[in-house]
Amino acid sequence: MTPTLFPWRTLPMACACLTLLLSARGTVGAQTISTQPATPASEARDEADDHPDAEPQYYETVTVSTTLNPATLREAPGTVSVIDSATMERRLMQNTADLVKFEPGVYVDANITRVGLNGFNIRGIGGNRVMTQVDGIETSEQFDFGPFNVHQFTLDLDTLNCAEIMRSAGSAVYGSDALGGVVSFFTKDPADYLQGRRFSAAGKTLYDSRARDSSGNLVVAGGRQRLLGSLFASYVSGHELRNRGDVRTENATRTALNPQDRDGLQLLGKLAVPIADGNLLRFAVESADTTITTNAFSLRTAAVSDITSDDRMRRQRVSADQAIVNAVGLTQLSWSAYGQWSDTDQIVDEVRAAAGPTPAVNRRGTLGYTQASIGGTLQGRKALVRGQQSVLLTFGTAHKRHTFDMLRDRLDLNAVTGAIVPPTGGLILPSKYFPRSVVGETGTYAQAEMRLGRLMLVPGVRYDRFT
Repeated sequence: MTPTLFPWRTLPMACACLTLLLSARGTVGAQTISTQPATPASEARDEADDHPDAEPQYYETVTVSTTLNPATLREAPGTVSVIDSATMERRLMQNTADLVKFEPGVYVDANITRVGLNGFNIRGIGGNRVMTQVDGIETSEQFDFGPFNVHQFTLDLDTLNCAEIMRSAGSAVYGSDALGGVVSFFTKDPADYLQGRRFSAAGKTLYDSRARDSSGNLVVAGGRQRLLGSLFASYVSGHELRNRGDVRTENATRTALNPQDRDGLQLLGKLAVPIADGNLLRFAVESADTTITTNAFSLRTAAVSDITSDDRMRRQRVSADQAIVNAVGLTQLSWSAYGQWSDTDQIVDEVRAAAGPTPAVNRRGTLGYTQASIGGTLQGRKALVRGQQSVLLTFGTAHKRHTFDMLRDRLDLNAVTGAIVPPTGGLILPSKYFPRSVVGETGTYAQAEMRLGRLMLVPGVRYDRFT
């Protein structure tokens, strides 16, 4: 069985990527560009009513995913969607499937009988060919062996300030993992909760009838000018989604979904240190734990009279980043460093009937998969202006080091005596689908945004090395 974890060989390799993006822009009138989510139209109308003589302002939605530089959607090359927290709340979005429900060409893969929602698919490209990142940190890889296909991230949408979906290759600045596109999640900073106050506390609870989900969260934030902090905690407890199946037999004729219990917990803590104007240092600690228990009635056969599964997915992250304006002759200098650990465990219990010389057995199969990652980035920007022409240079480097490991095991016990039944057919247990592997990725890139009247050219080049 061939795993889909490593698209490269084990020998060191290097590759280069060159892209050229074109964007034609019309004449833009006076506007105010903000890096915060766009002001809803209702709020804009209220402000206009309160100040009828004030000069109108036009708020543009800003994206940073396309070129790693803030740009309005009309100026961004490619197709980008920005979904802010106000939109998520207004549309009652509860999970990543809700997030992309109204996004053409984007959907979330689902395994309704096991671990639920999976990774993103953009214009027919999915899996590890779509980069998913949280606060600029790539989530752990999606893995697939046998019947087990699992994403490596869980996320409470209430932690998000906004989500950006880029529907085009971004390999020049993101690397080969962004072949199909990029999905970027940006979590809220303490200042987003405080809104100018010194202390803020809020809570939320809700019920979703689609899967009989009960969930809630609590966030506390506080601080002064030189130190701000926030702590977000959430839980969810629910069951299987509902469908139109009305046959609830306990065998393969079942059309209703298998009974399922799901529980999840997420914690996110952040510290922000505003050192000076344009100089912000941030620290983040995140932990997520999800367990799913499924009674797989639809998988029962004459040979398997009962089968249940317990899946558990855990993820921890620590990170630090800083952005400095006008540093060492650059328009902006930024860096980040992080460590991330993900592990997924599967336990399947089966009651199997006797087959020939093999007695009836109670079988427990286990499968564990882990990925540990450390990495860092360094990026610089330099703006060059000459008359009506301007060039913004973006260059940087990134390094990631991943450690992958997995283990598969199985234990058969005689259903009558409780004695261990050795495996047959030459099967050797415990076993692995691949050996413990360490993968290094180093990338260096440069990009230029050249504005020539109504035309914007965005050439980029990247060199990657994999070991």
